[in-house]
Amino acid sequence: MPAGLDAHLSRQDAAHAAQVDPHVISLWASQGWRDPATGERRRLDVVHRDWRGRPYYRYGDVVAAEAATRQNKRGRPRTRPPVTQAA
Repeated sequence: MPAGLDAHLSRQDAAHAAQVDPHVISLWASQGWRDPATGERRRLDVVHRDWRGRPYYRYGDVVAAEAATRQNKRGRPRTRPPVTQAA
């Protein structure tokens, strides 16, 4: 797991941390999700890109996106345990 919430993760690593398919990370970055508390549309921001142009995301943002989509009352129910933050 990453050292802190500011750690940068590739799409594959972000998907592993959030326990979702890598395509979901791309969807969160391009289409976003609706924040259950405010109703606002949010998106994953690309922190930087590597030399091949692959995006990297902030670990804290990935965890927040995963938690917000789990709280969405209109979505399908989730049965897996919540993602825990690294110490």
